[in-house]
Amino acid sequence: MVISLKRFIQPIVRVLILTILLITLWTIFGDRTSQFLMGVFVHKNIPDTVTVKMRFITKDYEDIEPIGNVRMVMIRDDGEVIDVAVSNEKGVAEKEITVPLDKKYLTLGFGSAEDIRGTITVIAYREGYRETILYNAGVSIGSSFQSIYMKPEIPGGRNEPDEQVGYSHHLETGILAEKYSKYAGKKVEY
Repeated sequence: MVISLKRFIQPIVRVLILTILLITLWTIFGDRTSQFLMGVFVHKNIPDTVTVKMRFITKDYEDIEPIGNVRMVMIRDDGEVIDVAVSNEKGVAEKEITVPLDKKYLTLGFGSAEDIRGTITVIAYREGYRETILYNAGVSIGSSFQSIYMKPEIPGGRNEPDEQVGYSHHLETGILAEKYSKYAGKKVEY
């Protein structure tokens, strides 16, 4: 009789402990859009895409003067072309774009749409200038402005495309460094 009662009570105690743990976690994380559950961080209610009005400015690499009529092809990480923007005489182009969420930048601190970002590649074309490829350009509220510096073609030269890295807000780069620091064995906090 004692053995069968013990078999009956143990599962009830386990369920009770698990219920208390879940209620505690829900109390701590319940009003947020993410929660920590069973040792695995689970994001909830986070959009799959980011929509931001991007602003690009194209400048001459040597004299930093604006360059107009630059065609910028915006490409998602999966290789699909999003859109093409053309800079005006002041070297400025604006375009609202929607891109997939870049999960590398997603953290435990997610709280709103301001905390998410996407990433694109931009290729800039203009007659008389080398093509310029802007990698890893941030698409977020903090990284909505991107500068592209174009090098003039050199007659008789190789004139290969120039490569640049897009601007990221300092908090985004800090998030990235902190999130992956454990793999390098270094504790980083920003």
